Parts: sequence; C-alpha cells; structure tokens
Amino acid sequence: KIFYWNLDKLDAESHSYKPQGPNHPGTWQDLCESWLLPNNLLTQAEADNLGAYKGNKCNALFAMYERSLRLMIPAAATATDTATATTSSSSMVDSDPILRADFFGGMVGHVLAIKGRMASIGEVQHLKVPFSYYHLTYLLLLISLVLLAYAFVFINNKQGNPLSLVIYPAVVIVLSGLQEQANKMSDPFGDDES
Repeated sequence: KIFYWNLDKLDAESHSYKPQGPNHPGTWQDLCESWLLPNNLLTQAEADNLGAYKGNKCNALFAMYERSLRLMIPAAATATDTATATTSSSSMVDSDPILRADFFGGMVGHVLAIKGRMASIGEVQHLKVPFSYYHLTYLLLLISLVLLAYAFVFINNKQGNPLSLVIYPAVVIVLSGLQEQANKMSDPFGDDES
C-alpha cells in the first residue's frame, strides 16, 4: 500500500495533479489516518515525525522498518536457541515462524528490494532523453526519409503517378514536426540557465 501510494505521489507530481483531484493519491496525513495508524503500523509520534520530514517519507519509513527488523534478528536467534534447549525436538521452533531468525532476515531482504524498486522507478521518472539518443533518433528519421523517397521514386517511375511528388513533402513535414515535438517533450520545463 505504501509502495503504491509513493508511486501515485510521484506520478501526481510529474503530472501536476491538483490535490483535490481524483488522480491525486492524497497527503501523508490521509495515508496515516486511513491505513497506517488504524493497522498499528506506526504510532502517532512516528507519524508526526515522518510528516515533518522533508525528504521521501516512504524511504524513511522503509528505513525504519528495516532497522526494526534488523534489531529483531538477534532477539529471534536467542529465542530460537532457548526454545531448542528447552524442548527435546525443534518442532515448536520450526512450526512458529516468529521464533525463527531467518524469518526476519527474509523480511529485511523484501524491505530492501521494495526500497530499491522505489528508488529505480523514481530515477527513471526524472530521466531526460540522453544526447546520444537524440542523434540516434535523428539518424533513424533520415534513414526512414531516404527509404521513403526511394520508394516514392520507384512507384512514380513504374506507375507514372505524380501523386508521390505531393505526398513526400507532406510526410517530411509531419515526421520532422514529430521529431521536434519529441525533442521538446524530453525536457518540457526547459533549463534554469535561461
């Protein structure tokens, strides 16, 4: 739920959705009141501290969860050793996943995986079109226009149809306009240097 809220928040920021709009995920307070506090995932003090945090609240929340889980691993290992020494068989330890230290280790791995995915999605959303890709798209446009010109000359030569002389300039204008629009959309807000 927190992961999807963060993705919706990043999406809303990139599209400049209004806070009251239907596509806006809501504020941090809304998430805390509707889901985190009623399910006892956070205390009110933790929610207030995270609300005052200026950075990415979800990354801070996952860092808190990761630290809590790492603190539980030694306690779970001690509980496992105590339960094994008390009982002759380890069936109780194996049947209760809370008593197993590897349970918390696996949860830490899942928390780190989610944090990594959130970070990579956030980085991808802020990428611009690299300079080398601009030249690659420009080269592909030129190649497609040359092949199209060759095809129109071939059609005009074989069929004697002069319509290709009208169609080709229109296609060139449309494709050049699409390439210019794609270049402008790669950096929609421009530079701060202007």
